[in-house]
Amino acid sequence: MLTASTADDISINNPPTGGFRYIKYPESLRTTLLQVSNSSYDALDTAQSCMAALDSRSGELIKHVNAIEKLSLDSANAPLLSWRLERIKSAADECLKESKEVDDCFSNLTQLIDEVIEANSSTESKLE
Repeated sequence: MLTASTADDISINNPPTGGFRYIKYPESLRTTLLQVSNSSYDALDTAQSCMAALDSRSGELIKHVNAIEKLSLDSANAPLLSWRLERIKSAADECLKESKEVDDCFSNLTQLIDEVIEANSSTESKLE
């Protein structure tokens, strides 16, 4: 933040129609770039933690599938098969939730970057 507050900064003077949706501090290009940097870090951090969880859950899925293969040979194991299938569905739902979280983080980052580029292009053309 110290670097963002030093002199020789410019503001982003041209908000898009409807105003800025993602840029929090349009009065400072440096602070906006810091926002992009922080949002990038957050998206990568979220991706890393979710991918670790997905890796763990995929290991569980393999165990459940192997157990289902063995249990399916005997019809007396129907209750166990049902339980294993429920575990697979639960793990798949959790994987979907975490992958959506990662997708949302990167979608927001992309929209922020697009807004910064659009606003800076407008500002640059007015300054020329």
